[in-house]
Amino acid sequence: MKRLFSIILAIILLPQIYAPIQAAETVTIYPREYLRPLRNPLKGFTNRGRWEDNEWATLMHSYIKWNEIERDSLDDIPEIKDWCDNAWAGVEDKNIKVIPRVYLHWDGDDTYWPEDMETGDYTSDQFKRRLKTMIWKLGECWDGDPRVAHIEMGIIGKWGEHHSPSPSKEIEQILGEEFRSNFPNKKILVRHPWEFREFKFGIYWDSWAHYNQMQGHGQPIYNLGDRWKNEIIGGETAYNWGDWRIQPGDDPTDTMVDPEHRNFLIYTIRWLHCTQLRWVADYDQNNSAARAGAEEVQKTFGYRYVIDEVRYPSRIETGEDFTVFFSGRNTGSAPFYYDWPVELGLLNESGDVVWRATFKEVDIRTWMPGDKWNKSESKYTVPVEPFTAQGTFNIYDLPKGKYVLTLAVLDPSGMEPSLRFAIKNYFKGGCHPIGYIGIGTEVFPVEIDSTMFDDPYSDKSINYLYDPDLVGVLQKSKSVLPIKAKLGQNYPNPFNPSTTISFEIEKQSAVKLSVYNITGTQVRELVSDIIAPGRYSMIWDGTDNSGNRMASGLYFCRLECDHLIKTRKMILTR
Repeated sequence: MKRLFSIILAIILLPQIYAPIQAAETVTIYPREYLRPLRNPLKGFTNRGRWEDNEWATLMHSYIKWNEIERDSLDDIPEIKDWCDNAWAGVEDKNIKVIPRVYLHWDGDDTYWPEDMETGDYTSDQFKRRLKTMIWKLGECWDGDPRVAHIEMGIIGKWGEHHSPSPSKEIEQILGEEFRSNFPNKKILVRHPWEFREFKFGIYWDSWAHYNQMQGHGQPIYNLGDRWKNEIIGGETAYNWGDWRIQPGDDPTDTMVDPEHRNFLIYTIRWLHCTQLRWVADYDQNNSAARAGAEEVQKTFGYRYVIDEVRYPSRIETGEDFTVFFSGRNTGSAPFYYDWPVELGLLNESGDVVWRATFKEVDIRTWMPGDKWNKSESKYTVPVEPFTAQGTFNIYDLPKGKYVLTLAVLDPSGMEPSLRFAIKNYFKGGCHPIGYIGIGTEVFPVEIDSTMFDDPYSDKSINYLYDPDLVGVLQKSKSVLPIKAKLGQNYPNPFNPSTTISFEIEKQSAVKLSVYNITGTQVRELVSDIIAPGRYSMIWDGTDNSGNRMASGLYFCRLECDHLIKTRKMILTR
């Protein structure tokens, strides 16, 4: 009888003793939209030079005279690099990126041909050779330079605006082919929408919203259809010719203050999916009405990502997968055009970042705004489609406790938060605190007190990394016609645990292929030998020369072939 009672008791208690751990509750956070504009990278009001210092500007235009960077054929890449380092010194500390344009002729007698070239020559064989070489040099200097936002093609005609004269069909073909092949990582913009059609470049309209050019230039840009989804549309306003006082106004301040001018500018930005404009940024920042109008305009430029919802488990366990989901809308006028990673992070109770990882399958370039702007109703006829993002993560080595879950978009040059979502959940430095999460423990409540949030408008701390030893081009010898070598982007990227790196050389050469960390220290040597011409692929397994696993983060693959150096960024996620 006693044994039977024990068996019955065991049957009753067994489910309680061995009951499985209940799945953590999935919590949903609904961030509130931040209603002011954002000083976000690669969009908005643009400085015509470094010193205008528009309060919203993260872009600066840079006119470059050809003979400033190449006096004759003996000048090479180091001269270009030195000029850029001097002219653009410190822009990374201000989180400003540069839009360069090289030109040969400004106006009248202001011409800037190198000493060993004929002034006014746009057609000779010598010009064609030097043109190709110059574009190659610019590609070597700028394609991997994080300071460069995108490139305005320029070179031909007054102010590099492809008129007086316009490029011939032959020169147009040379320009298109050379810029396309030498800038695989940067966007290229051309002056007129009816030129370079086969190359499908972006457009810089130099008289944006000008009364005399709405049909001649604005409509042809619109007729490019979906070009804006992949290529940047932008440029500058003009206040010095024709009927500019009708539109865009007497001057930049008038454009911001007068509702008729301001609303017309906003309409054209929405209509043509404009990302950035200069000259209009020169409004009087001491004029309160102009500053208020500028806030309206800044909100319409480019992208503006509002997060509507975030879902994640309130409790996670170390060593076990967990999933985070979020959704939102692009309420701006254009997408973001570069593949910047989205990061999930954890902060401890002291506010220190203790863990971070990137979403593997998220591409922010696909987060589109609406289309077909209805001027009378002030909205897109084709409404915005919400974007969604989801990632699965695993944390191995954090102690039990309460943490803050954060989201951020990283500038690959330094892998630090840079692009800000339009939500009130914000901490100084660029990350967005979403809610509390527990590791091995329950947390309640999960919502963060909104009084703890910072105002992104007052946060001027964001910058990015420019390290010339990693992303610049170091050429110790003079060579106008270099050995050709190609370094492909590693695939996959981001990656875990391994990635494939491909490169190609045209003749037998001494080749070195290495991996560097963000401090410039070599962590792995993959190739160091004299090898025959051809195409090669190497696998990096994410370990250093001693076989130790490297931590998550940004790394650089560097190919050295004789005097030529090429670099690519790689992101390792654990």
